[in-house]
Amino acid sequence: MTQSVTYEIDDVFAPGHVGELTQVIPPELVDAVLDESGTRERRLRSLPSRVGVYFVLGAWVSNRQLAGRS
Repeated sequence: MTQSVTYEIDDVFAPGHVGELTQVIPPELVDAVLDESGTRERRLRSLPSRVGVYFVLGAWVSNRQLAGRS
């Protein structure tokens, strides 16, 4: 049995809403890329695919800042 949960994109407590990065790269864009690439999760997970994308982006930005590049 598949369980489905829906959230509003503006809901700060929605899975995948990670603060400042969502202000620069909207969740709708991340969701569209995940859908187009076929990499969105197929079941309800503790860590949604959207959060994984924002984690990688955050790590990249952080690394560039530490290296003195912008």
